[in-house]
Amino acid sequence: MLIILRTSVGEQRKLSFQDDSFVLLTEQPRMAAPMFNMVEIPAGMLDGKGEFAGTAAREIHEETGLVIDSSELIELTPLDGPQGLFPSVGACDERVHFFACEKTVTDEQLDQLRGKLSGLRDDGELITLRLVRMCDLWQQTHDMKATTAMYLWDRWVHKQCQ
Repeated sequence: MLIILRTSVGEQRKLSFQDDSFVLLTEQPRMAAPMFNMVEIPAGMLDGKGEFAGTAAREIHEETGLVIDSSELIELTPLDGPQGLFPSVGACDERVHFFACEKTVTDEQLDQLRGKLSGLRDDGELITLRLVRMCDLWQQTHDMKATTAMYLWDRWVHKQCQ
């Protein structure tokens, strides 16, 4: 989920390399990487209902504390072809859906999110929130999901401007 936080109401959408709004990231241990401080966009698994938007909104609330209604989510995943994108088609059948959400926040709200500890502690989630400028995101993470989300966002913004 690409969560774009803007401090100006009605700020014009921009391509990622031009945008100085903030992106909300999570930092958490990822033993498979192996990294104790992997910085990535928030993500989650589907529940039994298989509702992508509702599940994504719930995961965002669990990981960040932000309340996002599923109607605020922008589906970035190409809708033609298979449902979702395959991150490692030769190794597994996992499919990933990408969403974006734009929120207007105050400077105080940004400060409250920066470095906030979150996650479901009972499930072993040890998450710290990070804010990065959208134009710097590609340099601030090793997360393929973040890079893909940026690309899909740029395609979506470009399409809206045509």
